[in-house]
Amino acid sequence: MKQTKEGPEPEQLIIKTSRVSFLSNYAIAAMAIIFLLLLINAFGLKFSFPPKDKGELYSTSIILGLAALIAWLIEEPEWIKFLRTYVVTRDEVIEIEGVLSKRKIILPYQSISEVTVKRTPIGRMLNYGSVYIGAFRTGSDINMKGIKNAHKIHELIQNRINLLRKGQLEFWEKQRKISD
Repeated sequence: MKQTKEGPEPEQLIIKTSRVSFLSNYAIAAMAIIFLLLLINAFGLKFSFPPKDKGELYSTSIILGLAALIAWLIEEPEWIKFLRTYVVTRDEVIEIEGVLSKRKIILPYQSISEVTVKRTPIGRMLNYGSVYIGAFRTGSDINMKGIKNAHKIHELIQNRINLLRKGQLEFWEKQRKISD
């Protein structure tokens, strides 16, 4: 393990999507709950299973529909955290997606063409963002969405790429001197 100022550098860094990046989901869910309560109060919607007439069928459908939307908005961050993992190692960046059938994208640092960070104003305030890692091969890009300390992950990956390229440059300079 390599030693850094902050302590030992980890062999691999496992990254998950942050819940704070789903703040908009939680805000929309809260508004939907308020809207549902206002609908129930204003129109006297009643939930009954099974509905006895057409009016109860409509009100039950509206309540169930809004409840499903609210549940989806609240649960989506948990599913994303469960289904998607990013791993940064000394040699590569890996995206693992899925539970039963796992899909893996492995990008060695040599095949990375660009690393960029995207952060919204709210993301800058709450310290999260997305790190896009482009590859020379098409279709094998990785987009680490909604991760904490995105700028630090960007720095880490970019530093490792720079060290690798510097090492390659030194190797070729030595080879040229030997051949001269």
